[in-house]
Amino acid sequence: MFWQKIIIPVKPQILEHIASSIFNLGASGLEEGNDFFYVYFHQSSWSAKKLEILRGLIEPFIADADAIDIRFEAVPDQNWNESWKENFKTLRVSERIIIYPEWETYQPQKDEYAIIISPKMAFGTGHHETTRMVLLLMEKYCQPGMRYLDAGTGSGILALLAAKMGASAIVAFDNDPVAMENCRENFDLNKIDIPAQLFTGTLDQIHEQRFDLITANIERNVLMEMASDLHRLILPGGLAILSGLLDRDAGKVAALHRAKGWNLIEEMHDKEWMALVLRYE
Repeated sequence: MFWQKIIIPVKPQILEHIASSIFNLGASGLEEGNDFFYVYFHQSSWSAKKLEILRGLIEPFIADADAIDIRFEAVPDQNWNESWKENFKTLRVSERIIIYPEWETYQPQKDEYAIIISPKMAFGTGHHETTRMVLLLMEKYCQPGMRYLDAGTGSGILALLAAKMGASAIVAFDNDPVAMENCRENFDLNKIDIPAQLFTGTLDQIHEQRFDLITANIERNVLMEMASDLHRLILPGGLAILSGLLDRDAGKVAALHRAKGWNLIEEMHDKEWMALVLRYE
């Protein structure tokens, strides 16, 4: 069996936002480099139409997507699980937050939050800057007993940290059923036993619930679209941690939420990315 390897000379940070859409196109694998990423399709499923769609996914993040020199290479079959194992090792996000894959053994120390991840098609291993920032901010602001909502949960990594930090109830969703399958698997791996509502869908499906803490690590346009729903779902004095934002876009998102009663209480930067902490007064 041969695969079509698509070589895309774009920084892989954008995969946090488009990976699920790439897999929905029929991709079978992704691989990251420093300033590029690879997408793998079975040769029989690759087409010029999919190339056009792929460029469309990249376009919102790149000034001139049509000018990107996308190249192609035919490669023989390989063991994807073994490739994952070579590239995903135990990650220490902070002194207390540790992320490790299911095939490694880690013995948590006292007061550590050790999260097991089975990396599948859902993004959220803690290696991307936006994920790390939200994890660090949650470590600072998440308190035992909080009711917690994670919008666009992916692998469920943020919701898993909330559970381990003592959230009293968790709601986590994603519009991608593949991501939610992975999220449920990770909840099982971590033996989470507090009430957790995990579903495939959108914010407008949540009714008659309000939360102390909401996280959303999603691209700018979606964060702006969900501003009214966040306003509807937050408790007075509650917090929202928002990321997936490039530095140049964070001001627009913060201004929109300020107009709805939120106050910006902290910013965090990592390379070209930013995370915001907002309090609803």
